[in-house]
Amino acid sequence: MSLITIISDFGYTDHYVAALKASMYKLNSNLSIVDISHSIKKYNISHAAHTIRNVYKDFPEGSIHIICVKASEKKERIVVVKINEHYFISYDTGIFSLIDLKENYTAVSVDYSILSSFPEKSIMGPIAVKLAANNDISTIGKPIMNLNKRFFLTKYISNNNLTGNILRIDHYGNLITNIHLDDFNNLKAKVSENFEIIIGIEKLIEINKTYSDVNAGELFALFNSNQFLEIGMNLGNASKLLGMKEDDPISINFL
Repeated sequence: MSLITIISDFGYTDHYVAALKASMYKLNSNLSIVDISHSIKKYNISHAAHTIRNVYKDFPEGSIHIICVKASEKKERIVVVKINEHYFISYDTGIFSLIDLKENYTAVSVDYSILSSFPEKSIMGPIAVKLAANNDISTIGKPIMNLNKRFFLTKYISNNNLTGNILRIDHYGNLITNIHLDDFNNLKAKVSENFEIIIGIEKLIEINKTYSDVNAGELFALFNSNQFLEIGMNLGNASKLLGMKEDDPISINFL
């Protein structure tokens, strides 16, 4: 039986998470359910996409991921999407274009007629239980190819410059960017081993391996476990120190 994960903007102070889980355990008490996060910013599709994109491949193939984050309180269709042998149940908010739609995918639209103030519990939960038993989305709904789309902030690569943006500021105040290690290495090989990373008024001239490569209170730059450039401060908050926020630019000049 497949594992089920949940990511939501429900928070932890109300009954919503427990009610969703209870609806699934009521159908099958032997399920394995993992909470990814329930602290996604309300209606923030980018935050949800960033979180699920960076963790879903760590789960076994065949896992089912319920994404309980809407873009608004308007009615949005519910879809089931299969990507890289993983199954996602979500509102069609455009989130999949921010997760992994470069890969081959299969999608169906869930045809539901019941009116519910809590579709995550009444619709998504039962779908997840059904998928956990057989991993067959063809029985869930009608095939579709027109998923809604959203767009990443685009990084720019020139002769000696790589410019990206801060996608996410994490719990520690680290700045996670959309600059990938492959792009950095390609430009470094073509231009120069020497570079400077421009973050606001600060400059860094080396890539660290770990967070503790620098002393407490000092800034570091490293490529994280997902191979994206991350700027932080050892035992401190880089975002507050630098006055940086999500979407702000980060540049690397090769000298």
